[in-house]
Amino acid sequence: MNCSPGNRGKTRGNCSSVMAGLVPAIPIIGAPCPPDRDHRDVPGDDEPAATRFAPVASPALKWFIVLLLPLTLAWKFAVGPEVPDDLEFEIIKFLRNQHLEVISTNEMVNYLSIIQATSGSCRMLVAKIAPDGSSRDVIGGLATANDRLFIVFRGRVYAHQPVLFTEFRYLWSRFLRELGLVRHIPPVLAVVATTSCDAEQLPWDALRHQGVL
Repeated sequence: MNCSPGNRGKTRGNCSSVMAGLVPAIPIIGAPCPPDRDHRDVPGDDEPAATRFAPVASPALKWFIVLLLPLTLAWKFAVGPEVPDDLEFEIIKFLRNQHLEVISTNEMVNYLSIIQATSGSCRMLVAKIAPDGSSRDVIGGLATANDRLFIVFRGRVYAHQPVLFTEFRYLWSRFLRELGLVRHIPPVLAVVATTSCDAEQLPWDALRHQGVL
């Protein structure tokens, strides 16, 4: 109600009546708090808070990373690189302990190194094959109708290569070796032998205990 003398409209005495609600109210409940109150818009104000503030790592985490890196590198140097000749040497030693005569270690078939051993009528071929099963046809071509073909992996004998298992173990062992936690990647061996060798009954698990398989 406006009580000025010169106002027009319906009056009661010297006061004129004014309808309420013509001027919108401005709430202050949602008004920004200092220092954002009366802040002038600048580029970047609409960006999410997550893009404007970088996460801050705790000092304990930083020190943990600083100490972990040299320890990991030191362990990898201590483990040393894998030497392929060590595997061949251990296989030859194993075959000789089974009273087999190793007659060839330099034979190559489709980039596969073949170790050949004999004992009387027994003839045996041993080769390290790919864990993904890509070498199965090559090894199968070396076997005759009178030969037995089987796979040796981690000291166990398999009639056929368990490709999913050997591939998974290869990837996992490779990951552990990159961290310096294991010395070598367990190989997959294919064995072709005449039936007179009875090769499946040989103590292949001994190679695993020696750290070869």
